[in-house]
This record gives sequence, structure tokens and C-alpha cells, in this order.
Amino acid sequence: MNNNTVKYKNTNNDFVPQIPENWELLKAKNLGIFQGSTVDKKIVKGEKPVRMVNFTDVYGNNTMEINDDIDFMKVTAKDSQYIDFKVKIGDMLFTPSSEIREDIGQSALVKYEATDLVYSYHLVRLSFTRKVYDSFKKYMFNSKPSLQYFTKVCKGSTRKILSRGDFKNLPIFLPPYDQQVAIANFLDKKCEQINQFIADKKQLINLLKEQRQSVIDAHFSKLSQLVKLKYLLTKMGSGVTPKGGANVYKQSGIYFLRSQNIHNDGLRLENVAFITKDVHRNMASSQVKKNDVLINITGASIGRCFTYQLDDEANINQHICIMRPDLDMINPQFLMYQIQSTRIQNLIDMVEGASREGLTNVVLKNYPIAMTSLEEQLQIINKIKEETKTIDETIFKTEEELRLVAEYKEALISNVVTGQLHIA
Repeated sequence: MNNNTVKYKNTNNDFVPQIPENWELLKAKNLGIFQGSTVDKKIVKGEKPVRMVNFTDVYGNNTMEINDDIDFMKVTAKDSQYIDFKVKIGDMLFTPSSEIREDIGQSALVKYEATDLVYSYHLVRLSFTRKVYDSFKKYMFNSKPSLQYFTKVCKGSTRKILSRGDFKNLPIFLPPYDQQVAIANFLDKKCEQINQFIADKKQLINLLKEQRQSVIDAHFSKLSQLVKLKYLLTKMGSGVTPKGGANVYKQSGIYFLRSQNIHNDGLRLENVAFITKDVHRNMASSQVKKNDVLINITGASIGRCFTYQLDDEANINQHICIMRPDLDMINPQFLMYQIQSTRIQNLIDMVEGASREGLTNVVLKNYPIAMTSLEEQLQIINKIKEETKTIDETIFKTEEELRLVAEYKEALISNVVTGQLHIA
């Protein structure tokens, strides 16, 4: 890899100021046609049985590919939908919405097609009219500059949305076809190695989490007295969306916690948002106090919870619920560990809806909590902390390794597909 012989030209693009002289600067609309879908998750009598590529098949897809190893959702479609929205090898499928701005616009390359395979109304498809090497597509659209563009242009307060025009105007940096092939082959090899490392580390984390879960469950299995959660709290309520949505986020100020900040082994504040004191004051109902137990109530991280133990002021968004324990009855950390137990997590898993998008206060309030004296609660807490200390430290260290490797992978892909790193 040598950039010394490569000549560059200016792009007037904030994310990629220069590209190799023989590359084209285009917009995504020059590559093909963007199209939404009307196929939903329903099964309707008389309609054609089909399988459907869903939002969750694209979102967080580490391979960036749609292959036949996916357990596709089974639904039905009208004849016209079957014709219009059947996927084809070489299509790109995008996520046009997200809970948070930074997660929007993820995509996957269709590597598998079948006579019964369509795509969901939660996705947008790009069908190509211009020849682009298939494997190059997935790296180009999932590169940091493309995702930065989507983050910048998406709109919405409670949920971020990309319009069809946003997709069409995505800047494209396109090398000659032979260079597309070389770049894709290089990245395929490198990413296969990285993905294997990631898979091994994730397997280790899963095993450690199973050990942690066993420790927690063992301490609650012998408690027989059950009390509904609502009788153990002085407050319960979900957060709100601040007026102005993400535009109110600041570089410093009051912590504004979102679902990605809440983890079972702690608060992750490296990507925390901030709001001003005035905004915080106007959102009195969702202000967080020390010893509040915070639980994610929507999305993929539903059920994750942790006790807020900082002295700093904080607020929460609408994807988190505050549970404020009655300290005369229950220790906040005792409640936290019990919410994390398999018994309560199984109840959360039973929330209706394939995407688990609705853990309501009404449901939460009626969860049965195993009780004992405050003295014994403290003993259980201390035993769990002692027995999970090494496990939590190892999980944290391994997750940090994964974060660094993910950053390396992101930088490698971005530098290669924008021509900043030349593949000889």
C-alpha cells in the first residue's frame, strides 16, 4: 500500500476532502433506484406466503450481507408486492430510521435471492442501474463518510428518519471497476480476520455473562416472599423527548442518558449527551436522582438496568424508565440485581411484539419482586459484588478490546474505499 504515486483532486466534501484523480465524485441516485416497500409483518388469508428481510437482519449485521443463513420472518404479500419488492442479488438494503442519530443508515448487500424473499417496509432498497462490483458496495455504503452523512442529514425527534432524497444525495466516491474489485478483495480478506477475532471475543463475553447470570440467579432462587414492584417504589415514569430533539444536545452540561448508556455492569458515559440546566429544569418529571434504578424499555437493549449512583444531575429520554425505590423497604442495588435476574428478564422477554418495542409502566409495576429484610438484602448485594467482580472486570476489558478493533476496522474500510489508503 503506497500513496506516493497517487495524484489527488479536491471534492469540496467535508468528510472526504480529496480522492484519487481517476475516481468519480457522484451521488447515490446516479447508481440506481431507491425504493421503499409496503410489505408488513402480518399474515393475511388469501395472500401469498413469503419470507421477508427485516430491519433486524440489516441493523447491526456484522457481515454487511444478507445470506441464506438468516432465519427470515414468514409473512404474506399481495401479488403486486411480491413482484415489486422481491430482492435480487446485488441489491443494497438500508435502515431509514433509528432511535439515535448515530445508528441510522446501516446497510447490507443482498447475496441470496429466492422466489419467496421480499424486503420489509422498515427498509429501503437500492437497485443498481450502473455496474458496481458487489462486494465493493457493502464497504462503500457502510464506510464512515457515508454513515456520517446519514447522521448529519437525518431528521426527527423521537425517532430519526432519512428521506428518499437523503439517500439519493449521498456522496459517492467511485473508483474504476478494476480498483473496486481489488479494494473489495483486500477488505474481504482483512475483515474476515477481524470478524473472526470479534466472534471469538463475543463468545467469551457471552460465556462470562452466563456465569454472571448464574451468580445473580442463585442468590434469588431461595427467596419465596413476592411483592409487586409498584408497592416498593415512590416513583416510576419514563423519560421524555426534549423540545428540539437532538438539537438540544451540548458538549457539556447535565447528563442526558439514552439507552446506549445503560448497561447491566455500569453506566457507559463515553458517548453520553448533555443538555443545559434550563432544558433539565423544564423536564422535571424525568430528572434522575441518586439511587434511582434505570431500565431500558424499548429496542434491542430492553431490560438492561443499572442503579444511578453519581452525585451529578442527570435526565433521561423516552426509552428509559426511572424506578425510584422506597429505601425503607428495598435497597436500590437489590432491586437492580433482581431486575437483571433470569426470572424477571424472562417476563420482559414475554412482552408482546416481535421487535419488543413496548415495556410499559403498567406491565413493570406488576412484576413480582422477591423480598427479604434490608439486612439480608445488603448481604446478598455484597456477595453478588464479590462473586462477579472478576467477571465484570474481564467483560469490561474484553469489550474495550472489541471497541478498539471495531475502530480499526472502521478506519481501514473508510481509508481504503475513499482512496486515502491505496491498494497496489
